[in-house]
Amino acid sequence: MLSTKAEHGACPEMISPELVARTGQVDTIVCHTDFDGLASAAKWMRAGIEPYPGCDDDARAIDTRMGTPSRVADRIDRALRGCPHDMGLFGLVVRLLSGGLSDDSLWMPVDDAAAELLPVERETQRAAESYKRVPPGVAIVRDSGMMSIAAAFDSGWDFVELFALGGGMPTRVTIPETELDAVVRKINDAPAPVPRGSAAPGDREPC
Repeated sequence: MLSTKAEHGACPEMISPELVARTGQVDTIVCHTDFDGLASAAKWMRAGIEPYPGCDDDARAIDTRMGTPSRVADRIDRALRGCPHDMGLFGLVVRLLSGGLSDDSLWMPVDDAAAELLPVERETQRAAESYKRVPPGVAIVRDSGMMSIAAAFDSGWDFVELFALGGGMPTRVTIPETELDAVVRKINDAPAPVPRGSAAPGDREPC
C-alpha cells in the first residue's frame, strides 16, 4: 500500500485493525529501523491498535519533522538516533511499544542509548556555527565521498528529474561528491519550484 507524504506523514496511521484483519496471519514483519518503522511493526503486532494514545501523531511529527512529539516518543527517537545501528535496541523498542509501554525496565537501556546522542549533538552544534542558510531551501551534506541532497517533502523540488537519476524519492537523493559543482549549478539554474499540496507520485510511503 502506497501513500504520499501529504496524505499520510508516517506509516503507523496507515495501519488499522481492519487492514491487519484483512491481511491475516503473517510470519515476518519487515520495517524501517527509525521510530516510524518500529512503531509500525509494534502496531501491527497489536492488531492495529496504537502502542499508546498519540503514537500515530508522534510518528508523523518525527518522520516529517513538523510538530512536537511527546516525551515518550522523544526518548525513543533520541535513543534510535544515538545508536542507529544497534539491532538489539531495535528489538527492545519493538518490545516496549508492542507491550503498550507496560515494562518499565525497558526504559533504562533506551535512555542509555539516548545519552549516546549528546556528544554528537554538541559536535553538530559546534560545526553548524559556521554554516549559512542560503536559498533556495535545499540542504547538501557531504560525507565519505557522497552527497545527500534534501528539501522539504512539500517544497516542489524533484531531484530525481533534475539530476536525471531514474528513480528514488524526489526530495531526498544521494549523489557522488565528485558531482558537487554540477549539482550546485543545476540547483541554482533551476526555476523556482512550486510548493505542492501533495507529494509527487514517486514520493510515497510504503506500508
